[in-house]
Amino acid sequence: MTKKNEKNPETKARLICPLQSTGRVGKSTACEAVLSWAKWAEVDCVAIDADDEHRTLSQKFGDAQLMAEVAREASAFKELIEAVAAAPAPLMVADFPAQATAFLLEQIEALRVLDVLDEAGVRMTVMLFPADDDSAQRSLAAAVRQLGTRVDYLLVRSPARYRTDQFDRSKAAGKLAGYGAEEIYLPVVTRSTLEEVASASRAAGRMLPWAEAAPALATASRFELEAWTNKVRAQCEEVMRILVPDPDLVKRRVERAEVAGSRDIREKVLHGKDGLDPLDF
Repeated sequence: MTKKNEKNPETKARLICPLQSTGRVGKSTACEAVLSWAKWAEVDCVAIDADDEHRTLSQKFGDAQLMAEVAREASAFKELIEAVAAAPAPLMVADFPAQATAFLLEQIEALRVLDVLDEAGVRMTVMLFPADDDSAQRSLAAAVRQLGTRVDYLLVRSPARYRTDQFDRSKAAGKLAGYGAEEIYLPVVTRSTLEEVASASRAAGRMLPWAEAAPALATASRFELEAWTNKVRAQCEEVMRILVPDPDLVKRRVERAEVAGSRDIREKVLHGKDGLDPLDF
């Protein structure tokens, strides 16, 4: 297993994508978070929008490539893999729609996608969303069973969207930990701030990425969104070994003295993982 922040000379690019058939778990938000971090960290990246229904990435990022047929036509999916294998950037993020897992896994097997990517020096990182939902659990299991250790895994936890009690007690959680799966936590954003983002997007005439929308918001909402952005950036940096092929590509780093990861805060508050008696203050 590759150690944290260790260079892998055989990998020259990373493809980050969700492969899970369930909606409303934050797939596009997670893709946006990785892209926003990469742009801020000055990592050359490419965004691919394969979600024909929502088209979130192509609406928020002007340089995103819209490939609407990828999740339903074999020829379009093959075209995508050929483009990814050319490694146009060290970091590539593809957003797939819900309910596409069966098709995507079928094409990955039929086209020997992992072999193609291995030969090209491209390593895939699969985003997984451990929701306590039957379709989410079944598609997560299907992806992990087929892909095994030939890809890396990023567990994206989003408490505003779903619970993970069943997953946390499952054998799947232990297996993914054994595979070296990394984890990020998407903090909750209040409804009023989301409404302000929507209003700012309407005023701009397009959907705004959260990092771009923040300056246009009222003070409290701006601070909330800036805190969300900084916490997610810190976490992306913590797991950058599975987001970029070489940590030296990350030119801009988070100031650790000023930004704490949401996961660290949550663990200390909920589980007392700071080494202190909770009443000894």
